[in-house]
Amino acid sequence: MDVLISLATSISYVYSVVVIVVAMIVGERSDPKTFFETPPMLLVFVSFGRWLEHIAKVQPYQCRVCVCVCKFRVNCMYHEYNR
Repeated sequence: MDVLISLATSISYVYSVVVIVVAMIVGERSDPKTFFETPPMLLVFVSFGRWLEHIAKVQPYQCRVCVCVCKFRVNCMYHEYNR
């Protein structure tokens, strides 16, 4: 997936640069169709998705650690109280 994303963003950026350069050389009066906003938006969406995936994987682990620590503390307090 990384290769596809990098390929798509690179192609759209290079295409936009070529279209701008050709339009400047030819001297077109109309605005050429460019895709300069596509690569940053695509990279932001992919990065946001990876960040959400990371949070989803890390939080259950942190929650399990917290539960284990709390159980340990409760057990220690219970044993100390029943002595």
